[in-house]
Formats: sequence, C-alpha cells, structure tokens
Amino acid sequence: MVDVLDREALSDLIGLIYDCSVDASRWSVTLSALSRALDFQNAGLSWVDFVAAHTLLDVSVGIEDSWRRTQHDYDAEALALWGSFEALQRYPLGEPQVMSSVAGRPAIERSAYYREWGRPQGLIDLVALPLVRTPSTIGNIAMGRGQAAGPVGGRELDALRLLSPHFQRALAIGKLFDLKALEIHAFGETLNGLATPVVLVDPDLVVLSANRAAETLLAASQGIRLVDGMLTSGTEATDSALRAAVRPGDAAKPSRHGLGIPVRNGAPAALIHVLPLTRGGLRDGLSPRATAAVFVARMSDGQLPAAEALAALFELTAAEARVFALLAAGRTQQQISAALGIAPGTVKTHLLRVFAKTGTNRQADLVRLANTLAMPL
Repeated sequence: MVDVLDREALSDLIGLIYDCSVDASRWSVTLSALSRALDFQNAGLSWVDFVAAHTLLDVSVGIEDSWRRTQHDYDAEALALWGSFEALQRYPLGEPQVMSSVAGRPAIERSAYYREWGRPQGLIDLVALPLVRTPSTIGNIAMGRGQAAGPVGGRELDALRLLSPHFQRALAIGKLFDLKALEIHAFGETLNGLATPVVLVDPDLVVLSANRAAETLLAASQGIRLVDGMLTSGTEATDSALRAAVRPGDAAKPSRHGLGIPVRNGAPAALIHVLPLTRGGLRDGLSPRATAAVFVARMSDGQLPAAEALAALFELTAAEARVFALLAAGRTQQQISAALGIAPGTVKTHLLRVFAKTGTNRQADLVRLANTLAMPL
C-alpha cells in the first residue's frame, strides 16, 4: 500500500466519519475534508432504499447549485457507463471503482453525461466506492476528479480502501439512530433512550455501562451476556472479532472487525457493530476508560450479506469471504469457479487462505463452523 495520508490526518478523518454515525448532518463536513485530503473536486454520499423508493441519505459537496439541479437528469447515462444496475450490485463492497477503467475514455467522452455535465465543470473522471448492499438498499460514495489534479492514482484508491470499513461502520450505526442529526455532546444521554441495545466497554471488554435495552438483553443472556463483568457472546469466533474491534488499533491498517459481527446464541440472529470512542467528539460525558460502544442490532435492522459478515469475523478479503460463503453452502470448488468467474487455481488459493485464517483444514470444517455461527447463508 502506498503512503496515502499521514497518521494525524488519517486519524482526524476517521474521527469525522464516526461523528457522522451519531449526527448525520456532519456528512457534508466529512465529505469536504475527504475531497481536500485526496484532491477530488466533489464528493457525494447516496444511500437509497429501492424497494420502498426512499432515499436514506443524499449528500453532496463541491458541486455548484446550478449543476446540482441537473445532476440527476443524467443518472441513466451515468449508470450505463458503470454497466447496469446489476453490474453495480456485483462490485465488491469497499473496493473503489474508477469510471475510466470500467467504461473506457472513449465511451465516457461520447456520453451526454460527460459532454454536457462533467466536462463543463472540469471533471475528468469519477470514482465510486460501494459501501452498503442489502436486499433492499444500496449505498456508495462517488467522487469527481478535476482536471487540475490529474488522473486518479493508487494513492487515492488505497486511501479509499483504508477508509471504507470506517464509512461502512458509521452508516450501519447511523441507521440504528435513524440517520438523525443528534447532539454529539449528548451522546451518552442519546444511548439511554435508544431502542437498540448498546454497551460501553473498555479495551478488555469489561462492561462500563449499558443502556436500558442492553440491560434487558444481558439479563436474559440472549446473544450477549456478562461473565465476570466482561461482555461475551459465548462463541469464540465472535468473541475474538469483538476483542479485536474494541481495542484501539493502528488507523493506517484497514480492518473490517467491528462491522456486522454475527451472533446467535439461543436468540434471534443479530449483528454487532462496534463504534470506536478514541477519535472524534463522542467521548464527552463518557467514562474515560470507554474505548468502544457495542451495538447489538437485529438482523433485520442491519443485515449484511453472509460474505461481509464472514469477513468481519475472520478478516477475510472480499474474494475469500465469497469463497467461504459458497463452500459453506455446499458448493464444490468447480461450482464456485463457475459462479464467480474465476479460475479453479484461484479458488484453491483463496480456500487455502480461508483455512489459515479460520483455523480449519477441510471443507467439512468450514461447513461446521458456519453452522456453529448460525450464519444466514
């Protein structure tokens, strides 16, 4: 990975991202900071529920009002350059896509989208970062590259890969707050009234406080429980991912721990999202020992595809997670090769890495592991 940002700038950006999980009105400030840091002319965050025909989030910065008013007139042409809606659904989450690489410069320059909307603004390219994909919603960040900044390079793409898990986590937790503009400095009070169970923990998973919903859940030992004052799910794989998520880590190292950790232990299936409290403006009024807020969301509140949930547990790449999910569903290596459009040798390589990361040796072990986790495969 190239040197994308200095650690202080990266930490500041991550703090801004997590502040947005509590106060959705801060997305404009965060996207502006992201654009400046990576030399993009504009940026937008879109999250749409296409089943309910409802926009959850639609925030953009760096686009003049006159151009903003006509932007959606070219949505169909822009979508065609990406391939199709189905093609967008296949792009790996967290992996930035560059329009010039996907569509080619000739196709872009022929399109009315570019000739009438992009080029007059001095744009030369677009990067899309897929962040959310559920059975009913799709969300992504799109960033426009200006001519003065030159072509999009590895520095920008590596930075977006690094930041993508933080964006995903902020959106998942923001959904639990109903994407409202809440007071950052009243974070602790807000948690108490939240219907979603939330537990504040220290780096060793010692429970420092719990909101009313979490107290009820802990008393019933449904999914999560207290053992000697420490939070546990009763499943080693889930607990291991949870421990990794709550400990302050290196901001320069991308990690999917803490996003959609699956848990089912004699209770309805749920996902754990971990909100770090070591950056941003969320710490006021909280215990100085608190390093993370652990949210326990019903599967319907924050469902992730099985592959993404597996990645959260074992730090799998997107490709490794897809192979794991298909293997655990009973597919053969040959069937996986055909389903994913990759060579049998590539499937085997991914499988060996999955074995190493999950501590297993055979496909049967992976199936048992998936059944133990009660994954929605």
